[in-house]
Amino acid sequence: AAVGTIVACLALPGARARIGALATVAAVLAVAASLALSTAGTQLISRFESISNPTQAANRFTARGDQERESTWSDDVTIFLAHPLAGVGLGRIGTSLAEYLPKVGEGTNAQSTYLQVAAEAGVLGLLALLLVVCSTARGLAIGLRRSRLLAAGAVGAGISILLVWLTDVTIRYTPVAAFFAILIGVASAFAHLRSLQSPPLNANTGQAAA
Repeated sequence: AAVGTIVACLALPGARARIGALATVAAVLAVAASLALSTAGTQLISRFESISNPTQAANRFTARGDQERESTWSDDVTIFLAHPLAGVGLGRIGTSLAEYLPKVGEGTNAQSTYLQVAAEAGVLGLLALLLVVCSTARGLAIGLRRSRLLAAGAVGAGISILLVWLTDVTIRYTPVAAFFAILIGVASAFAHLRSLQSPPLNANTGQAAA
């Protein structure tokens, strides 16, 4: 979220708008940090200290969960290497991970969108995902040239999604999936913006110019 917000601010049109947006974000973060430290200071500091070494046993808030996450990533790679072309099948990651993990439930996932696609759909799935991402990126790049203010926010949102996908499969949540669908729609609209606009009128005849 932080990276996406900074990218959105930097993508705004005009240096003054960028500086103003970054200053506003910094002020909001300062206020939020002050409130957080005053209400949950010890726990918050411990949580942030765990970022540099999340799997160390001393980090009682994160160690176990992050150790399991790293183990799951290793298992994902093993599954992908065993079925590199088309994977084990969409929706079957839980069944495959059951061979490696001691406990598998309904919400079991690869702990990474990219690794889940690789394990479930193989190279073919990764190519399909790459096509979607590249098509969306192309639309947003066009948007930065045609409607930079709106596109800046969409680009920041897209960057945030791609980063979150490194360590979770948030696409499985309906609200997140719906948001990503909206983002793809916005990117597609940017890519076709010129063809949707009305042609300019001829100054002499008042009719649409050829």
